[in-house]
Amino acid sequence: MELLSELGAIQAEYGFLPTGELKALSSKTGMHIGEILSAASFYSFFTLEPDAEDHIEKLYPCRKAGMLLIPKLPYEWTALENARKAPETIIEAVGEAGLLGRSGGGFPVARKWSVTKNASGREKYIVCNADEGELFTGKDRILIEKNPWAVVEGMAVCAEATGAKKGFIYLRGEYEDLAETLKKAVSEAPLDNRFDIEIYMGHGAYVCGDETALLNSLEGKRGETRLKPPYPGVSGYMGCPTVVNNVESFACVSAILNMGPDVFRSTGMPDYPGTKLYTVCGAVRSPGVYEYPSGISIGELLEAAGGAETPIQAVLVGGGSCKLAGPDCLDVVMTPGNCMAHGLSFGTGSVCFIGAEENLVGFVRGLTEFFMRESCGSCTPCRVGLRRLAELMKKFEAGKAWPEDLDRLGALACHIRDNSRCPLGQAAVTPVLSLIDRFPEVMQCL
Repeated sequence: MELLSELGAIQAEYGFLPTGELKALSSKTGMHIGEILSAASFYSFFTLEPDAEDHIEKLYPCRKAGMLLIPKLPYEWTALENARKAPETIIEAVGEAGLLGRSGGGFPVARKWSVTKNASGREKYIVCNADEGELFTGKDRILIEKNPWAVVEGMAVCAEATGAKKGFIYLRGEYEDLAETLKKAVSEAPLDNRFDIEIYMGHGAYVCGDETALLNSLEGKRGETRLKPPYPGVSGYMGCPTVVNNVESFACVSAILNMGPDVFRSTGMPDYPGTKLYTVCGAVRSPGVYEYPSGISIGELLEAAGGAETPIQAVLVGGGSCKLAGPDCLDVVMTPGNCMAHGLSFGTGSVCFIGAEENLVGFVRGLTEFFMRESCGSCTPCRVGLRRLAELMKKFEAGKAWPEDLDRLGALACHIRDNSRCPLGQAAVTPVLSLIDRFPEVMQCL
């Protein structure tokens, strides 16, 4: 019995989870009602009360498409055909192309695949992370809309390389409307009973963007992160060797095997080859997703998005859990290494421009409250610390903070960063710390 699917069916029928239905589920399965409620209360798409608020999703249009977003139709599946002719060369080709994961971590894709290929296990699995929950990011949704075939093909190529027979696309709950698009692409793929792909709907949890939390959710559990090691490549889904890559990474694999690793590597910057999908938003005239060869600068992205509507006060580079920069960052080239050299985070490649009219303290307080709500609650620094951090931010926003509150704010943020169990808590305080460091003038005290 897959608990989350059962809860999803009840939610779909009633619009919420009636207590009587949960008790009946407990009796039917022998699972304690507390365990059922623990899972149900973890995910925001499940509600125990009727008339809950609907989820409102920020959508970003496609503004510029390149090799990933413009497929040749009808789709020919040549990358998969090439992979089957010489499966032993796949990982080498991906390595020669220099492909780094497009989820934010930037881990070499070929190295990750090699771990799973060489791992021993009764089964091996391929998981596509389509749980795009990072704030100010909408690239994977656009890619699924425009070129779902490349995502499916990249997964099938990975299966040929690693020996996996089963794959999952873990699709963000807010993207339910894309499920049929993916199912259609899977049905059109020449998988030939060599590889099976299942679409699995998420239930609303930011933390499931982490690969280990995603795997727990895929197994029907609370989406709490796992301690590492072991890593998913050795012990992932159901304890078996598992490759987890995101939507854009798999699409890049398809491009590599179609055009050849040398052509892919010659596109963009040497330390981050290929094209990149950048989400540009905030105080710009044309927010949306832009595909460019890697290495475009922040200022060039601003120009591509029609320029600023108002003077720029700050720029949030990489996503909602990343660092704030001042308007002097426009010359920074958008690659992971270059962002790091300038004290910034590349993250998912999103760039949010914050206008001069925005209350910057209130903006960061909103980010803190988002992460507070999304905390899995398994460790005290994140569960309690983020709530206290948000309360302190409210004092600064209201102009009622004392000088000692600034010291408390910084110390608390560092404590959360250094002692949280998983990347959510560790990264959630990054905007606060960068606000204190780079914009001290807005942290007014009595």
